[in-house]
Amino acid sequence: MALATSTKLTVALTILALSSCRCQEDDLGDLKPKAAVDPNPIAFELRRVDADTRMTVKLMNVGTADMDVSRIAIEPADAPFTVVQVPGKEIIHVAEGQLEPFEVVFHPPARGPYTANLVVETNDPDTPKLQVPITGVGGPPRIKVNPEAVTFDLVHQGNPSSRTFTIENTGLDVLHVTDITIDPSSDPGFGLAVTDSFPRGDVGVGERVTVKVEMFPQETGDAEGLLHILSDADGEPDKAVPLTARANLAPAVKVVEKVTRVSDYRTDLYLDVVLDASETVEPEGENYTLSWRMLERPLGSQSILEQTGVDVERQLYIDQVGIYRVEVTGTDSRGATAKGEAIIRAVRDLALRLTWQPAPNAPCRSASTPEYECGKTDVDLHLVAPGGTLGDYFAGCAGQAGCDDRCRPTQSGAVCRSQGLDCSYANRNPDWGTLTDVDDDPRQDIDDVRGEGPEIISLNNPVEGDYVVQVHFCNDRLEDEGAVAQVEVFFHGEPAPVPVLGPVQLPTEGSLWLAGIVHYNPNASPRFTMTDFNASPAIVDGPADLCTQ
Repeated sequence: MALATSTKLTVALTILALSSCRCQEDDLGDLKPKAAVDPNPIAFELRRVDADTRMTVKLMNVGTADMDVSRIAIEPADAPFTVVQVPGKEIIHVAEGQLEPFEVVFHPPARGPYTANLVVETNDPDTPKLQVPITGVGGPPRIKVNPEAVTFDLVHQGNPSSRTFTIENTGLDVLHVTDITIDPSSDPGFGLAVTDSFPRGDVGVGERVTVKVEMFPQETGDAEGLLHILSDADGEPDKAVPLTARANLAPAVKVVEKVTRVSDYRTDLYLDVVLDASETVEPEGENYTLSWRMLERPLGSQSILEQTGVDVERQLYIDQVGIYRVEVTGTDSRGATAKGEAIIRAVRDLALRLTWQPAPNAPCRSASTPEYECGKTDVDLHLVAPGGTLGDYFAGCAGQAGCDDRCRPTQSGAVCRSQGLDCSYANRNPDWGTLTDVDDDPRQDIDDVRGEGPEIISLNNPVEGDYVVQVHFCNDRLEDEGAVAQVEVFFHGEPAPVPVLGPVQLPTEGSLWLAGIVHYNPNASPRFTMTDFNASPAIVDGPADLCTQ
């Protein structure tokens, strides 16, 4: 009985062993690799244009046998994705249950969506060519404005104000700003600065540009406006920036000649002109003050604005031929300012203004002691009437009693006026035209005997004919200062067609320059014409006694 039991146990163990051997042979036939990729799909979403974005991808063997890798690539090949493996460690084998990392790089060349496939070829018998979708989007640009609204608070007329804001590209592609404009419905005081302000152009990713807005009040009270930024920003192609301000208008300043009530007034010499600013108005009814300033006066003039006893008036004495410009500034109680201007034209039918400078190489220009400094020369201006000659100073004294043959007074109260036809330092107010009629006589308004001018000769109501303009280098007290002279010419208060005769360098003391000839014809249009010798100036030696009489 014991033997039978033993035999049965042996048979059973043999059957079990055979059965186990058949199972192991069946499991070995099921061993195989299996490729998988994480993540799957590969999605880059929004990424910066023309820049690399990297994502780590894992190639896994989730099968039951080692896996051989023959290829990892992007299809199509021209898609903006690339595969980057660990340098020196190309993936060619992945053991059972293991993974190998690599990178996929997205480099969008422009904004917009892109698609491709990551292709992995292995010895996986079920999926020898695994394809994983890849997606990515380049851009877009986005716009951010800081601050989002521009506020000026109180702005005074006459004192414009400016504010700045920034445009920032917070997106993923270059922001193309095509224009920045003020909405036409805005208060007219708002405007864009011409300088120091971004007008239009490209803004790179992460970059900021500055825009400057100005406010020049034109209407009183609260001012509103809107600024438009036109661009290709995502969702905001027309970015609106509100503008607000409070405007304070300045006084409306008006200044006129008191009698004629005009702001551009013509007058003769040696008269007082009263200017009146009483028509100034403050639009908001505030108190205001006025300040007066001389902007321009003729060279050599000593005129100043004098009080008249009335706050809104000033008096000006006209002592030279030329233009006088007076500015009046009105300031209200809150600080807004505005200006008004009056022009006084001291007009003579013909006016000549001589000025001169030391020669370019004059030693006095670098003198270190006062006695050798420049400004000691005497240059004389001459205007010779039709039919006259240079140096014709003393042709009678217009029948004046108490005058000698050189037209100098010999008794108290005598007025001696020569009929000589050369108006100059020795004949400053000769009697030309109709005898004893002062309205047709020339005057030497200024004679400068030591300096750089001006010397001025003027004339009203000339007779028909040719008037010769000449310049004489009378005295070079330093003997080496020299003179470079020019003559400005005015017809009826305006610069002549050739406004300046010269400049011409007078080489030595005694040099005489024929500067030009003024032609007058009362029946022609224009009545004045001129011959100048600027192209080839005529310079000769003058008479020895020309400036010693």
